[in-house]
Amino acid sequence: MTLVIGVDAGASHTEALLAVDLTPVARQSGGPGAVSGDAVEQPTRVIVTLVRSLAQHAGGSRSIDALVVGAAGTGTEASRSALAAALDAARIAARVLVTTDGHIALQSAFGNEPGIVLSAGTGSIGLARDPAGNIRRTGGHGWRFGDEGSGYALARSGLSAAAKASDGRGPPTALSEMLGRAPRCADVAATLEWARAADVQQIAALATAVLDAADRGDAVASGLVKAAATDLAAHVHALLAWFPKGRGAPIALSGSLLAEGSPVRRAIVAALEPDSGRILLTNARVDPAAGAVALAQGLAR
Repeated sequence: MTLVIGVDAGASHTEALLAVDLTPVARQSGGPGAVSGDAVEQPTRVIVTLVRSLAQHAGGSRSIDALVVGAAGTGTEASRSALAAALDAARIAARVLVTTDGHIALQSAFGNEPGIVLSAGTGSIGLARDPAGNIRRTGGHGWRFGDEGSGYALARSGLSAAAKASDGRGPPTALSEMLGRAPRCADVAATLEWARAADVQQIAALATAVLDAADRGDAVASGLVKAAATDLAAHVHALLAWFPKGRGAPIALSGSLLAEGSPVRRAIVAALEPDSGRILLTNARVDPAAGAVALAQGLAR
Protein backbone atom coordinates (compact mmCIF):
# COMPACT_ATOMS: atom_id res chain seq x y z
CA MET A 1 0.00 0.00 0.00
CA THR A 2 1.36 3.41 -1.03
CA LEU A 3 0.32 6.57 0.82
CA VAL A 4 0.90 9.91 -0.87
CA ILE A 5 -0.28 13.46 -0.23
CA GLY A 6 -0.55 16.33 -2.68
CA VAL A 7 -0.80 19.91 -1.44
CA ASP A 8 -1.97 23.06 -3.20
CA ALA A 9 -0.59 25.88 -1.04
CA GLY A 10 -2.12 29.16 -2.14
CA ALA A 11 -2.10 32.73 -0.97
CA SER A 12 -5.61 32.54 0.50
CA HIS A 13 -5.89 28.88 1.54
CA THR A 14 -4.19 25.49 1.36
CA GLU A 15 -5.72 22.20 0.23
CA ALA A 16 -4.25 18.76 0.87
CA LEU A 17 -5.35 15.47 -0.69
CA LEU A 18 -4.47 11.98 0.58
CA ALA A 19 -4.38 9.04 -1.83
CA VAL A 20 -3.98 5.37 -0.98
CA ASP A 21 -2.40 3.59 -3.92
CA LEU A 22 -4.15 5.33 -6.83
CA THR A 23 -7.35 6.28 -4.99
CA PRO A 24 -7.98 9.69 -3.35
CA VAL A 25 -9.51 9.05 0.08
CA ALA A 26 -9.50 12.30 2.08
CA ARG A 27 -9.15 16.04 1.54
CA GLN A 28 -8.58 18.81 4.07
CA SER A 29 -8.14 22.58 3.91
CA GLY A 30 -6.15 25.05 5.96
CA GLY A 31 -4.95 28.62 6.01
CA PRO A 32 -2.66 30.47 3.58
CA GLY A 33 0.37 28.44 2.49
CA ALA A 34 2.11 30.71 0.00
CA VAL A 35 5.81 31.44 0.40
CA SER A 36 6.82 35.07 0.80
CA GLY A 37 10.49 35.69 0.02
CA ASP A 38 12.56 33.34 2.16
CA ALA A 39 9.96 33.16 4.94
CA VAL A 40 8.69 29.58 5.07
CA GLU A 41 7.59 29.26 8.71
CA GLN A 42 3.89 30.00 8.07
CA PRO A 43 3.44 27.68 5.06
CA THR A 44 5.45 24.97 6.83
CA ARG A 45 3.12 25.10 9.87
CA VAL A 46 0.00 24.93 7.69
CA ILE A 47 1.30 22.08 5.53
CA VAL A 48 2.68 20.02 8.42
CA THR A 49 -0.64 20.32 10.29
CA LEU A 50 -2.62 19.14 7.27
CA VAL A 51 -0.25 16.28 6.46
CA ARG A 52 -0.26 14.98 10.03
CA SER A 53 -4.04 15.18 10.18
CA LEU A 54 -4.39 13.23 6.93
CA ALA A 55 -1.84 10.68 8.13
CA GLN A 56 -4.03 10.08 11.18
CA HIS A 57 -6.98 9.62 8.84
CA ALA A 58 -4.99 6.85 7.14
CA GLY A 59 -4.45 5.12 10.47
CA GLY A 60 -1.32 6.87 11.67
CA SER A 61 0.72 3.66 11.79
CA ARG A 62 2.46 4.24 8.46
CA SER A 63 4.51 7.15 7.26
CA ILE A 64 3.60 9.04 4.12
CA ASP A 65 5.62 7.64 1.22
CA ALA A 66 5.72 10.85 -0.81
CA LEU A 67 4.59 14.45 -0.43
CA VAL A 68 4.40 16.94 -3.28
CA VAL A 69 3.63 20.58 -2.52
CA GLY A 70 2.76 23.10 -5.20
CA ALA A 71 3.11 26.47 -3.50
CA ALA A 72 2.42 30.01 -4.62
CA GLY A 73 5.48 32.23 -4.28
CA THR A 74 7.99 29.50 -5.18
CA GLY A 75 9.07 30.81 -8.56
CA THR A 76 12.75 30.60 -7.60
CA GLU A 77 14.87 27.56 -6.82
CA ALA A 78 15.89 29.18 -3.52
CA SER A 79 12.28 29.49 -2.33
CA ARG A 80 11.46 25.91 -3.31
CA SER A 81 14.59 24.59 -1.61
CA ALA A 82 13.85 26.54 1.59
CA LEU A 83 10.34 25.12 1.90
CA ALA A 84 11.49 21.60 0.98
CA ALA A 85 14.21 21.74 3.65
CA ALA A 86 11.71 22.84 6.30
CA LEU A 87 9.29 20.05 5.36
CA ASP A 88 12.11 17.49 5.32
CA ALA A 89 13.11 18.59 8.80
CA ALA A 90 9.55 17.99 10.02
CA ARG A 91 9.86 14.32 8.95
CA ILE A 92 6.29 14.08 7.71
CA ALA A 93 7.06 12.08 4.55
CA ALA A 94 9.77 9.78 3.23
CA ARG A 95 10.17 11.88 0.09
CA VAL A 96 9.32 15.54 -0.41
CA LEU A 97 9.12 17.63 -3.56
CA VAL A 98 8.23 21.32 -3.68
CA THR A 99 7.21 22.85 -6.98
CA THR A 100 5.08 25.78 -8.15
CA ASP A 101 1.30 25.94 -7.85
CA GLY A 102 1.17 26.37 -11.63
CA HIS A 103 3.03 23.08 -12.16
CA ILE A 104 0.50 21.03 -10.21
CA ALA A 105 -2.38 22.77 -12.02
CA LEU A 106 -0.73 21.87 -15.34
CA GLN A 107 -0.35 18.25 -14.21
CA SER A 108 -4.01 18.12 -13.19
CA ALA A 109 -5.25 19.54 -16.49
CA PHE A 110 -3.12 17.63 -18.98
CA GLY A 111 -1.00 15.02 -17.21
CA ASN A 112 2.19 14.73 -19.25
CA GLU A 113 0.54 15.93 -22.47
CA PRO A 114 1.11 19.37 -24.07
CA GLY A 115 -1.08 22.22 -22.92
CA ILE A 116 -1.34 25.61 -21.26
CA VAL A 117 -2.80 26.46 -17.85
CA LEU A 118 -3.72 30.03 -17.00
CA SER A 119 -4.31 30.50 -13.28
CA ALA A 120 -5.66 33.63 -11.61
CA GLY A 121 -6.64 33.87 -7.96
CA THR A 122 -4.92 36.17 -5.48
CA GLY A 123 -2.01 36.15 -7.94
CA SER A 124 -1.62 35.09 -11.57
CA ILE A 125 0.63 32.71 -13.50
CA GLY A 126 0.76 30.89 -16.81
CA LEU A 127 2.42 27.53 -17.39
CA ALA A 128 2.86 25.41 -20.51
CA ARG A 129 4.25 22.04 -21.50
CA ASP A 130 5.30 21.80 -25.16
CA PRO A 131 5.17 18.66 -27.34
CA ALA A 132 8.75 17.81 -26.33
CA GLY A 133 7.84 17.88 -22.64
CA ASN A 134 9.61 21.16 -21.81
CA ILE A 135 7.87 23.41 -19.27
CA ARG A 136 7.81 27.20 -19.39
CA ARG A 137 6.31 29.77 -17.05
CA THR A 138 4.99 33.29 -17.48
CA GLY A 139 4.27 35.63 -14.59
CA GLY A 140 4.13 34.44 -11.01
CA HIS A 141 6.37 37.31 -9.94
CA GLY A 142 4.31 38.44 -6.97
CA TRP A 143 2.19 41.46 -6.15
CA ARG A 144 4.99 44.03 -6.01
CA PHE A 145 5.83 43.93 -9.72
CA GLY A 146 3.70 41.16 -11.18
CA ASP A 147 0.40 39.31 -10.74
CA GLU A 148 -1.19 41.26 -13.58
CA GLY A 149 -4.86 40.44 -14.03
CA SER A 150 -5.05 38.76 -10.61
CA GLY A 151 -7.54 39.23 -7.81
CA TYR A 152 -5.08 41.52 -6.04
CA ALA A 153 -4.49 43.60 -9.17
CA LEU A 154 -8.22 43.86 -9.88
CA ALA A 155 -9.01 44.91 -6.31
CA ARG A 156 -6.20 47.46 -6.31
CA SER A 157 -7.50 48.93 -9.58
CA GLY A 158 -10.98 49.06 -8.07
CA LEU A 159 -9.73 50.94 -5.02
CA SER A 160 -7.87 53.36 -7.29
CA ALA A 161 -11.00 53.94 -9.39
CA ALA A 162 -13.07 54.59 -6.27
CA ALA A 163 -10.43 57.01 -4.96
CA LYS A 164 -10.41 58.92 -8.26
CA ALA A 165 -14.21 59.08 -8.31
CA SER A 166 -14.25 60.45 -4.76
CA ASP A 167 -12.03 63.43 -5.58
CA GLY A 168 -13.28 64.17 -9.08
CA ARG A 169 -10.40 62.71 -11.09
CA GLY A 170 -12.49 59.84 -12.39
CA PRO A 171 -16.06 59.08 -13.40
CA PRO A 172 -18.70 58.11 -10.84
CA THR A 173 -18.81 54.39 -10.18
CA ALA A 174 -20.75 51.92 -8.06
CA LEU A 175 -17.37 50.84 -6.73
CA SER A 176 -17.40 53.84 -4.40
CA GLU A 177 -20.35 52.41 -2.50
CA MET A 178 -19.56 48.71 -2.91
CA LEU A 179 -15.92 48.98 -1.85
CA GLY A 180 -16.98 51.30 0.98
CA ARG A 181 -19.04 48.46 2.41
CA ALA A 182 -16.59 45.63 1.75
CA PRO A 183 -14.39 45.65 4.88
CA ARG A 184 -17.28 46.99 7.02
CA CYS A 185 -16.16 50.56 6.65
CA ALA A 186 -18.53 53.52 6.59
CA ASP A 187 -17.42 54.91 3.23
CA VAL A 188 -14.73 54.68 0.57
CA ALA A 189 -12.43 57.03 2.52
CA ALA A 190 -12.50 54.63 5.46
CA THR A 191 -11.89 51.71 3.11
CA LEU A 192 -8.83 53.39 1.64
CA GLU A 193 -7.50 54.05 5.14
CA TRP A 194 -8.12 50.40 6.07
CA ALA A 195 -6.40 49.22 2.89
CA ARG A 196 -3.15 50.97 3.81
CA ALA A 197 -2.59 48.44 6.57
CA ALA A 198 -4.25 45.44 4.90
CA ASP A 199 -2.26 42.49 3.62
CA VAL A 200 -2.29 41.11 0.08
CA GLN A 201 -4.99 38.53 0.79
CA GLN A 202 -7.28 41.11 2.41
CA ILE A 203 -6.91 43.43 -0.57
CA ALA A 204 -7.45 40.61 -3.06
CA ALA A 205 -10.70 39.67 -1.32
CA LEU A 206 -12.14 43.00 -2.50
CA ALA A 207 -12.00 41.75 -6.10
CA THR A 208 -15.45 40.23 -5.52
CA ALA A 209 -16.87 43.76 -5.19
CA VAL A 210 -15.39 44.70 -8.57
CA LEU A 211 -16.83 41.53 -10.14
CA ASP A 212 -20.25 42.23 -8.61
CA ALA A 213 -20.19 45.82 -9.90
CA ALA A 214 -19.25 44.60 -13.38
CA ASP A 215 -22.09 42.06 -13.32
CA ARG A 216 -24.48 44.90 -12.47
CA GLY A 217 -23.34 46.87 -15.49
CA ASP A 218 -21.04 49.45 -13.91
CA ALA A 219 -18.95 50.85 -16.77
CA VAL A 220 -15.83 51.49 -14.68
CA ALA A 221 -15.82 48.01 -13.15
CA SER A 222 -16.50 46.45 -16.55
CA GLY A 223 -13.49 48.31 -17.95
CA LEU A 224 -11.30 47.00 -15.13
CA VAL A 225 -12.46 43.43 -15.80
CA LYS A 226 -11.68 43.82 -19.50
CA ALA A 227 -8.22 45.20 -18.68
CA ALA A 228 -7.57 42.25 -16.35
CA ALA A 229 -8.57 39.85 -19.12
CA THR A 230 -6.18 41.59 -21.52
CA ASP A 231 -3.34 41.18 -19.02
CA LEU A 232 -4.18 37.51 -18.55
CA ALA A 233 -4.44 36.90 -22.30
CA ALA A 234 -0.84 38.12 -22.60
CA HIS A 235 0.25 35.01 -20.67
CA VAL A 236 -1.47 32.77 -23.19
CA HIS A 237 -0.08 34.60 -26.21
CA ALA A 238 3.48 34.46 -24.82
CA LEU A 239 3.22 30.74 -24.08
CA LEU A 240 1.54 29.93 -27.38
CA ALA A 241 4.40 31.63 -29.25
CA TRP A 242 6.74 29.08 -27.66
CA PHE A 243 4.97 26.16 -29.36
CA PRO A 244 6.11 24.97 -32.82
CA LYS A 245 4.97 27.28 -35.61
CA GLY A 246 1.42 26.54 -36.63
CA ARG A 247 0.89 24.20 -33.68
CA GLY A 248 -2.09 24.91 -31.45
CA ALA A 249 -2.54 24.08 -27.79
CA PRO A 250 -5.36 23.20 -25.40
CA ILE A 251 -5.83 25.73 -22.62
CA ALA A 252 -7.33 25.23 -19.16
CA LEU A 253 -8.39 28.05 -16.84
CA SER A 254 -7.78 27.74 -13.11
CA GLY A 255 -8.21 29.83 -9.97
CA SER A 256 -11.06 31.65 -8.27
CA LEU A 257 -10.99 34.62 -10.63
CA LEU A 258 -11.52 32.33 -13.64
CA ALA A 259 -14.26 30.14 -12.17
CA GLU A 260 -17.35 29.36 -14.25
CA GLY A 261 -19.65 32.38 -14.38
CA SER A 262 -16.94 34.89 -13.47
CA PRO A 263 -16.95 38.12 -15.53
CA VAL A 264 -13.17 37.73 -15.92
CA ARG A 265 -13.61 34.25 -17.37
CA ARG A 266 -16.13 35.58 -19.89
CA ALA A 267 -13.78 38.43 -20.77
CA ILE A 268 -10.74 36.18 -21.22
CA VAL A 269 -12.73 33.85 -23.48
CA ALA A 270 -13.65 36.88 -25.60
CA ALA A 271 -10.06 38.16 -25.58
CA LEU A 272 -8.78 34.81 -26.87
CA GLU A 273 -11.45 34.45 -29.55
CA PRO A 274 -9.29 35.95 -32.36
CA ASP A 275 -6.79 33.11 -31.79
CA SER A 276 -9.43 30.37 -31.79
CA GLY A 277 -7.68 28.66 -34.70
CA ARG A 278 -4.71 27.81 -32.47
CA ILE A 279 -6.42 27.70 -29.10
CA LEU A 280 -8.71 24.98 -27.79
CA LEU A 281 -10.26 26.25 -24.57
CA THR A 282 -11.10 23.16 -22.52
CA ASN A 283 -13.74 22.83 -19.82
CA ALA A 284 -11.68 20.33 -17.87
CA ARG A 285 -11.90 20.87 -14.11
CA VAL A 286 -8.48 21.80 -12.79
CA ASP A 287 -7.77 20.30 -9.36
CA PRO A 288 -4.23 21.35 -8.39
CA ALA A 289 -4.13 19.13 -5.29
CA ALA A 290 -4.97 16.13 -7.49
CA GLY A 291 -2.15 17.18 -9.82
CA ALA A 292 0.20 17.19 -6.83
CA VAL A 293 -1.01 13.68 -5.91
CA ALA A 294 -0.22 12.46 -9.43
CA LEU A 295 3.33 13.81 -9.10
CA ALA A 296 3.63 12.28 -5.63
CA GLN A 297 2.64 8.87 -6.98
CA GLY A 298 5.50 9.11 -9.44
CA LEU A 299 7.87 10.25 -6.70
CA ALA A 300 6.92 7.28 -4.51
CA ARG A 301 7.81 4.69 -7.15
